Amino acid sequence: MLHAPVVWDGLAQCSAEALRSLGFQSWDGSLMLIPYRWYNDIPEGFMLTCINGKTAPHKAKTGEYTKRDETDDDCRPHNPEIGFLAYGIVAAG
Repeated sequence: MLHAPVVWDGLAQCSAEALRSLGFQSWDGSLMLIPYRWYNDIPEGFMLTCINGKTAPHKAKTGEYTKRDETDDDCRPHNPEIGFLAYGIVAAG
């Protein structure tokens, strides 16, 4: 869970540096991966960009296995305290 409220709609206007200060991790310089521990806080429908370049609205998992239209909660590295989702936000600028 987040320690402070996040205005999700405002994150798309943040620079890579600002997102990094919030705990995001750079994937390729512009795609900033979301910390794994934030998964349950991502609003339904929030647009995410996957590391494969595809974008899709977030839909949280409803069971043990990820269904086709759900956002996978896979964590890399496999440590929820320090890991990141395969989804992120493209930094502004």
